[in-house]
Amino acid sequence: MQMDDLESQRIKKIKIQQVIVVEGKTDTNHLKRLFNVDTIETNGSALNSCTLNLIKKAAETKGVILFLDPDYTGNLIRKKISQHLDKFDEAFIIKDSWKSKKIGVNEASDIEIINALKNVIKFTKQDTQTITWQQYNKLNINTYNKRNKICKIYNIPYCNNKQLLKRLNMLKITYKELKEKINEKE
Repeated sequence: MQMDDLESQRIKKIKIQQVIVVEGKTDTNHLKRLFNVDTIETNGSALNSCTLNLIKKAAETKGVILFLDPDYTGNLIRKKISQHLDKFDEAFIIKDSWKSKKIGVNEASDIEIINALKNVIKFTKQDTQTITWQQYNKLNINTYNKRNKICKIYNIPYCNNKQLLKRLNMLKITYKELKEKINEKE
């Protein structure tokens, strides 16, 4: 047996069952270095209907994890894909941990990627809200700092009021639970 064979047997990559949706080939290459994983690449913001159909099929059969860059383009892609899925998981790398100007899955450290995939968040579309707009407004979450604290509590990227309410409802966070978390942190 050759040394390369011994090394490859010693280092077994963790198998990720779901398909991970990423923006490009460099993201795929980075993930494949760390895991035994299948990916679908959106080709950045050039996401087309064929790729979107492939993502929908993967979500129905194996499940998908959206693992997109925490930037404007990544958020647009995330929004477009999530409109077409009833159920999906999402992994986030929080912007605060970036040291370079370019932020993305490929630029993240191996540790940040592993942690993001350990802390996958399950999203489900639902007809009923767990927090209404009126309840949300009662919590007075109208500043960057307050929203940022909530995003950190739930390990989601920073977003505006409308997106935060949507994500909290997708996570099935109740008004009572959110109010308690806010009071704990103050």
